[in-house]
Amino acid sequence: MFAAQPGLNRLAQRIITTSFDVSGIERRYTALAELTFDARDEEPVFFDNGSGELLLPGTKARNEIYATEATKLYLEAARRAISATPGVEASDITHVVTVSCTGFYAPGPDYMLVRELGLGPAVQRYHLGFMGCYASSRRCAPRRSSARRMRMPSCSS
Repeated sequence: MFAAQPGLNRLAQRIITTSFDVSGIERRYTALAELTFDARDEEPVFFDNGSGELLLPGTKARNEIYATEATKLYLEAARRAISATPGVEASDITHVVTVSCTGFYAPGPDYMLVRELGLGPAVQRYHLGFMGCYASSRRCAPRRSSARRMRMPSCSS
């Protein structure tokens, strides 16, 4: 789909195909229900399945989907982490660190986690956003700082 976009030369097509092939990602997921070749009744915003062309929606359309879908993912990940950690309850959480290079909304995902999980008002929140992929390398800095003060294990680099 991506390498088949109109206007791409052979080199661009090869780069896109190679990037997907060597990424090590076995299965990709999307929050965009219309990113399919299946027939749809709605007017396309992101993908015209008739022509196979990826469209260029504005920031508002992209961010609206991000705010809805990212919040669901953050909550699912947090709930799984809590349930997978014996002896830890939501009330034990003292810090929330969220990272995203995709979109932006306010109040942000850190606030949404505190609210939806019923965390206390003293929970320290950090959201690293609008940093691109660099955000992933900075995600542990707040925890490292807190861990040093509280003598707890921290994220590995």
